[in-house]
Amino acid sequence: MTRFRLTGLWSLGVLCWHLGLSAPAVAGPDKPDVKETNRAEVQTRICGAGGTVVFGKELDHAEYLKIAGALATAIATETPAPVVAYFQEFAAESTRALATGLKQALILMALRNPGKVFRDGKWEVTGGFATYEHWKAIGIEVPDRVEIKGFNVTVRKRMEWAKVQLPNTHQPWVRLQIIKESP
Repeated sequence: MTRFRLTGLWSLGVLCWHLGLSAPAVAGPDKPDVKETNRAEVQTRICGAGGTVVFGKELDHAEYLKIAGALATAIATETPAPVVAYFQEFAAESTRALATGLKQALILMALRNPGKVFRDGKWEVTGGFATYEHWKAIGIEVPDRVEIKGFNVTVRKRMEWAKVQLPNTHQPWVRLQIIKESP
């Protein structure tokens, strides 16, 4: 019996290249333990600086597709109107989400501090954009070895896994904090 061993990492790299993805960060026969995003860690870091933080609408992968559609329409119609309309609507939705979140935060603050009037301090408002990284574990079955026994040829396969980084997503946030004046 004759055996040939084939490598699967090359095949996985070619697959990633064809899909337009970056090279696998981790590759091998075992499925990597992949958390698909670092959203929780980023939001915890932002919220950990104190105050009340609300998040707006996330510019996620679905929104990227909407932007691509607006760009394609803009190119086909030779006018930037679809792109401008998309960004105006996205800004309006994000502003509504932030405003709703701030109103809820203020109501909760008032309910948690019954009878307190927030006139003795200054409001400090800060904001920014949270950037989230995303990963996906992908696996493909690749030939592992070929066994030849007389006229019978058997191809043995195995799974190769890779951790592939996807495009980042972004989300606006606003922090509302009361700053006490010095006596």
